[in-house]
Parts: sequence; structure tokens; C-alpha cells
Amino acid sequence: MAAERIERRVLGALAPLSRATASPVSAPLRVSSEQARVRRNRAGLYVILAADGLEHHLDAFEAPPSAPAPGSLAVSFRIEDPRGRFLPRRLTLRLPRAPDPAAEDSLFHPVPVLLYPAATAPLSPNWSRIRVTLRRAGEPLRGALLRVVRLPDETVIASGISDPRGEALLIVPGVPVTRFAEEGETADGATPVVMNRLPVRLEVSHRERDWPVDPDRLEAEHAADLATSVELALRTGGSERVALNLT
Repeated sequence: MAAERIERRVLGALAPLSRATASPVSAPLRVSSEQARVRRNRAGLYVILAADGLEHHLDAFEAPPSAPAPGSLAVSFRIEDPRGRFLPRRLTLRLPRAPDPAAEDSLFHPVPVLLYPAATAPLSPNWSRIRVTLRRAGEPLRGALLRVVRLPDETVIASGISDPRGEALLIVPGVPVTRFAEEGETADGATPVVMNRLPVRLEVSHRERDWPVDPDRLEAEHAADLATSVELALRTGGSERVALNLT
């Protein structure tokens, strides 16, 4: 029996990553879209096999059709973790992807999709974590973006999102056991000393949105939606608890 050769062009792929560790999420997820058809492959990527408005792309191998233009269609996806370790999220992807392998938005480059930890996510003993309860007018506040900003260099080192119960978990790997204080950290301006805590600022931004939220949009609009902040000091493997009532 002669082997049958089947060739099919795909439109791109999604690569789920942990927001906390930037490592690939290998466990199966539910990825759905009303505008596209997706299938998980053996590498753990979610391959976009078809999408509304791009039917002619599927059989074009020499060159993609001239229309629609690259990035002109917005396709929405919903991603859920059946195990509940990551929060559900929305994603909007611009299609078609660029056909040039050297382009930043090339269809040959899987799109990284960050998944944010659920409040019940498993933790490593060495990770620092911040558990936050958010409320507004006494009611749980969902869909808020929380950022951990390292001081004094203002580097964002972690992000989290509040769930429908108003609970958020921020995981901060890599907090050093001891470190030298930087200029400006000591209250009296003395020579820097060895410290075992990392000063950070916890920032909270919020705007009413449907659940689940699109974290990419929240991150992009964080500065405009900033509601409050509080300074903390983290230690290796330590846990901080914060309760905030936004007005």
C-alpha cells in the first residue's frame, strides 16, 4: 500500500507559559475559540488549524494570499486549566501571522501566552509569595492586576490577578537569602550592610471587565488604571498576607 502524503498549512501556534517561572505549561489545557479551530500537538503547543476569514490560507503553500493583510483580523481565544492551578484567561491574537520566518510576528514563531497562578497553585518551598484579598464596598473584587516591583530599581518581578473571590497569589522566585543593601536603602545613609529581606512595592490596578480577563490588556493599561500601592519586604520562602479595600 502506497503511503499518502498530506500537506496542510497552519496559521500559527500558542505556547502556554507560567507567569511565575516562565517555564512551559506541559499539562493539557482547554483552548477554545468561536472563530478558530485549535489542536494540541505532542510538543504541548496549541496549533491554530483554521480561522474565520482565512480559509484560502490553508491551501496556499507557495505564498500566502494577499488578503486579508497580516494582522488585520482579531481572533479571540479562551484558555482554561482543568486542574485549577492557573486562572482562566482570554487572549486576542492578530491574524494572519507574517509569513517571513525572520519577522517578529512570524507564523513560524509560537506565541507565548502567560498563565497566571490561581490562589490554590502549588508552591516551591523557596519561593516567596504574597497572598492578597481585595474588596470594594465590602464585596470581592475580581480581575484586578497586581504587580510586585523591586526597589529601588523599579523592576517588575511578579504579577498576579484577583479571582472572583477577590483572592490573588503572587509568586516571586529567586529572592536571595542574603544580599547587600543598595544606596538609599539604609535609613541613616550608612555604608550598605548585608540584608535578608527584599524591599518591594505591591501595585494594584483595576477596571471593570468581563471575566475571565485578558492579562495582556491589563498589563498594558496598568499605569492608567493604578488604584493603590503598598510597600513590603520579602524573604526567601516567606509568605506575606495583604488585605486591601479599594474605594
